[in-house]
Amino acid sequence: MRLIFDPYNLTDPQWRVLRLLSIEDEIDAADLAARAFLLGPSLSRIVRHLSERGLILRRASKEDARRYLHAITPAGMKLVREIVPQFDPLYERIERELGIKDLQRLNATMERLAEILSETP
Repeated sequence: MRLIFDPYNLTDPQWRVLRLLSIEDEIDAADLAARAFLLGPSLSRIVRHLSERGLILRRASKEDARRYLHAITPAGMKLVREIVPQFDPLYERIERELGIKDLQRLNATMERLAEILSETP
């Protein structure tokens, strides 16, 4: 997947942040970090970088100034729309080589893993 991201000067974690923001109106930093499977310090660097590039916006919550909300900009959404179709050949290859049953098992296993990781110890 890096071959897809490299021409856009994006890393995998930066992509996860952009992709999540492309399907959410606005999300706070804690939820964004959890859903993107990122630690706080990593998210901070990613947010700073993507903000500097004009791909996302960050603002303090009106209810709690300690809480920051993030949203994708039109430029960020344009970039996501440009990149997403490039995954189609990759997904088609995975489906062709794994087969639909193995792919469904893999997806179920990944969903279960995400559930386990999201549970607090």
